[in-house]
Amino acid sequence: KKDQPSRLHARRQMQKTLYRVTEVPTEIKGRKKGTKTVDVASKVLDELGPKYAERNGNGGYTRIVKIGQRKGDAAMQVLIELV
Repeated sequence: KKDQPSRLHARRQMQKTLYRVTEVPTEIKGRKKGTKTVDVASKVLDELGPKYAERNGNGGYTRIVKIGQRKGDAAMQVLIELV
């Protein structure tokens, strides 16, 4: 499925800052077999976006929770929740 020009630009901006993560199902914690690498920008735009668009026509809201500093470079880490 092709993106519209404005959505394509938003996807590319997200891909600049977000990185791929390894998704591990809870039943296989500690093992490498069964894990998969997920592109966060694609998951947000393709899976989560339509789900939240159906919930409320007025728009979505986010909650940002500070979770502390990262070891090594002491950068502040946050958890972004879609509510």
